[in-house]
Amino acid sequence: GAAQVQTTLRIVGTQPFVEGIVRLTSEDPLPEDNVRSFTCGVRRKPNVLLIADRLEESLDESRYLRNALQPSQLERQGIKYCECTSVTTAQAEQQTFSNFDVVMLVNCQRPEERLWQSLRNFANAGGGVFVVAGSSRIQPGAWMVGSAKDLLPGTPLLVVNFNTEPGHLKLITKQHPLAREFTQDETARVELSRAAFDRCWAIDVDPSATTLLGFTGPGDRPALMERAVGQGYCLLFTSALDNLRDGGSQWNNFVVDTWSFLMLTDRILQYLTGAASTRRNYIAGQTIVIPVPASQRFDQYLLRRPGLRKTRGSMSAEQSSVLLTDATDVGHYRLKPFESHSPFEAAFAVNMRDEKSNLDK
Repeated sequence: GAAQVQTTLRIVGTQPFVEGIVRLTSEDPLPEDNVRSFTCGVRRKPNVLLIADRLEESLDESRYLRNALQPSQLERQGIKYCECTSVTTAQAEQQTFSNFDVVMLVNCQRPEERLWQSLRNFANAGGGVFVVAGSSRIQPGAWMVGSAKDLLPGTPLLVVNFNTEPGHLKLITKQHPLAREFTQDETARVELSRAAFDRCWAIDVDPSATTLLGFTGPGDRPALMERAVGQGYCLLFTSALDNLRDGGSQWNNFVVDTWSFLMLTDRILQYLTGAASTRRNYIAGQTIVIPVPASQRFDQYLLRRPGLRKTRGSMSAEQSSVLLTDATDVGHYRLKPFESHSPFEAAFAVNMRDEKSNLDK
């Protein structure tokens, strides 16, 4: 029968990968399927900037989002999942966005055009931007300036109430990395749809935007939207992500009544930092695509294969990734540029198909 194995890996040094194997202690006449190889990526804790109009304790609109990303109780115990910095909208201009992995804009009433320009430039350079539109105080005119329209998946127009019955979240783009975990886990999917929403913003959707989550009910209104901006992404949530008395508590019970809020927040962070899209474990014979950042491109590479065998390959100037179709040997692989100053390095593991060791007639 199947069994799950859980373990903790201690990370030492600055190596960007960890390679290992899981081996059964008891052998049998078919030893090939007693070992599975794996590769994990290692990255530092994400650096997140939260921007909101108000940061006073009872009025802090980013408090619930920050506590979902980095629980304050765990932080007091010295356990940190990410580095969170909170500033007011007025203080945001003093921040260097390139020092952060993700910037989150929460219910800002009238962002200056300079702030929209900074967010657009940040996303264009590969950063992740998450915008929450969950306040009646938002002034749509300030969200319709040119740089905002170049960034946002859509523009808030007016607040819409779900009058006859609450709206509920539903998956729209089921194969998206952000939604994949909900697609594969029915319990999580049901929990996500349990939250009741009383209102959201009606959105003028940009043609290049993709709707990831929507609301049930009249109008099929979008809840979570995405837009690619240069090398980065911008996500927009059209309802509240707080539970303030003069704010989110009038919009939904999503934040306080369902654990899927924590799960969705984590998925958003993982997606915007690129962690959710990096794959490092494959089945023999699968096509493997290894993205290479524009600043680290190279002409030739060496691929170290299982058994210490090495092969060479080339990458043309117009390619943005290395395509491998012959990774058929099981074990660990490591790709490095050849005769190049590029610091790029990639690692992945390959295992045999389960059917290959099924000897039933």
